[in-house]
Amino acid sequence: MDSCIGKILDQRFQLNECIGKGGMANVYKATDLTTGQTVAVKVLRSEFADNEEFLRRFRNESKAIASLNHPNIVRVVDIGNADGMEYIAMEYVNGITLKDYMEQQGALRWKDAVHFTVQILRALQHAHEHGIIHRDVKPQNIMLLSDGTIKMMDFGIAGFAREEIEPKTNKAIGSVHYISPEQAQGGLTDAKGDVYSVGVMLYEMLTGVKPFDGEDPVEIALMHIQTPPRRPSEINDSIPDGLEVITMKAMQKNPQARYKSAEEMLADIDEFKHNPSIVFEYEYMTSDDATKYFDTAPEESEEEEEVEQKKSPLIPILVAVTSAFVIVAAIVVFVIFIGGDFGKKVPEMNMPNLLGMNFNEAKAKYPSLQFEIKTKEFSDYEKDQICWQEVEADRPVKENSIVRVNVSLGIKTVAVPDIDNLHIDDAKTLLQQRGLEVDVVEEFNSEVTKDFIISYSPGKDEEVEPGTIITVVVSLGAPQEKISVPGVVGWDSAKAEREIISRGLKYHATLVDSAEREGTVLSQSIEKGELVDENTLIEVEVSNGNAPTFTRTLSVPLPSGKDLSDYRFTCYLNATSYSDYADKKIASNSSAWQLTLKGSGTAEITIEVRNTKNNKNMVYAKYSLDFENGQVAEIIPPDDTVFEQNESSSSSSSSSSSSSSSSSSSSSPSTSSDVSTSSDTRESEERE
Repeated sequence: MDSCIGKILDQRFQLNECIGKGGMANVYKATDLTTGQTVAVKVLRSEFADNEEFLRRFRNESKAIASLNHPNIVRVVDIGNADGMEYIAMEYVNGITLKDYMEQQGALRWKDAVHFTVQILRALQHAHEHGIIHRDVKPQNIMLLSDGTIKMMDFGIAGFAREEIEPKTNKAIGSVHYISPEQAQGGLTDAKGDVYSVGVMLYEMLTGVKPFDGEDPVEIALMHIQTPPRRPSEINDSIPDGLEVITMKAMQKNPQARYKSAEEMLADIDEFKHNPSIVFEYEYMTSDDATKYFDTAPEESEEEEEVEQKKSPLIPILVAVTSAFVIVAAIVVFVIFIGGDFGKKVPEMNMPNLLGMNFNEAKAKYPSLQFEIKTKEFSDYEKDQICWQEVEADRPVKENSIVRVNVSLGIKTVAVPDIDNLHIDDAKTLLQQRGLEVDVVEEFNSEVTKDFIISYSPGKDEEVEPGTIITVVVSLGAPQEKISVPGVVGWDSAKAEREIISRGLKYHATLVDSAEREGTVLSQSIEKGELVDENTLIEVEVSNGNAPTFTRTLSVPLPSGKDLSDYRFTCYLNATSYSDYADKKIASNSSAWQLTLKGSGTAEITIEVRNTKNNKNMVYAKYSLDFENGQVAEIIPPDDTVFEQNESSSSSSSSSSSSSSSSSSSSSPSTSSDVSTSSDTRESEERE
């Protein structure tokens, strides 16, 4: 049982489980009790904690490592000592090592290898600019997140162990498969050593094999020193020539023939990405030069060391002279640069607003300030502009003060992923994972399967800002033949539906009020004979058999100056008395009889007059009324003579009147029985 499990370091980090063990330290998954976040805590092994000189250097350089702030470097949360245990608390990365991924995949696509290498180089460039050399670049020290982001770990740690624990051996520190030749020989390691290790990793990602491998670590180290690697294209012939040249240049055994920095290697990769067919014409050193440069230095025996010491009796004298010279030089410097102004007050100035200024321009504009770059970071400011200053603007500062600033790397961009030949759903997922928006445009294409990508813009590997809209053209499949729309107006709806569907079209019907036979098609949305695509929707209107009703007003003029008290008026609608206007008495002073009628279609309106004295009925007027548009036409204009005829017959006998009345009733447009029936008939819904 690990005794560290459950411990709380500095009342802050609770160690929950051991997730990794190494030669120098154990790594624990822990909880930051101040924030509740999960962190990774690396605890140094006890044999390192007992070496005071090592601890001093470890703490000093760990502080420098903690100052690194880059999206491709695991962030250090805190450094401390608790209960005699030195620890480093870092952000917890939920992913797998690049080593695990490479073992799963074998040889990677060259685009993926470039994608990972660019991130690794950017992390190293940031560290090198801060004076920190990794010394143990290998896939095991690189975490890979699910979105393809790289996170590097363990900066500088291998260097501490090598320099302090094994100062007099030729043993290689770190993984011998990725070690640089100069490091394998026990020489000093600088940024070019890290570049060599990146070259080895790139080689392995492109080919699926390590350039040098074997059972004996010493044998592998000697291969790094003496043996030229096989060209990657001999193993994988799909590797572009330009990328192979970049890989081989990074792996040059002579550091002077290698890339001088991560930045220089990034520049070539960037040029390759813009033109994958490019060929770099670098002149590599000959094998003779390599052998000459990497001849190992002979080890000195103890006897030789004693002889050397005996041959150097002047060393103590030289040391004394040198010390005296340094002291004198210091006095001279003090007198020249400080002594003359000793006691004087240093002039002050107001701190200028540096935000948005180009770093080099700011240095030239304010020579009385000493500028120091704290870090370079992505921001909304343009590349090389100052995006943060330690001292706020307008605050007084002494001249020649050190001004710490952050310099912008420009707006952070993402590379558009390769979505060629992907289904639109998969392409959307991939783009959205990169923080990009998607605008889909569809078009017919005979060569690309339906719902798969035809093209997209911006294109693959282009660097764009997060949130950029990627216009994706998606195939609708092969163009379809046009279909002629049938004419179905006047057809029965069932027959119309069968005909439309049989032609590969879609059918939708809406019932409407109409006097036409129920189920009759009244109209269609697309005219007969028009050419349309398959599955086009044809909408039709179908009669429900109920004619629409309308309300109209009819004004019937009346004779002027006529006493109408003995007369009764009845309105007939298509020979049926209208219940609201049956046998109505009208005031004698009325100039017109106003009728409000409901009906449908075109109806015949008959106005009949009855003389109450003799019960004689006579037609007074006839009209044609179009209920839909409200138009009225006279069939028989109002006839005032009917009143005179009624009066002339008023003297007839009662039997004659009765007979006349009976005869009139049988011949009139309607009867009292008709009126009653009319009141019971169903009226359609009124529609204005």
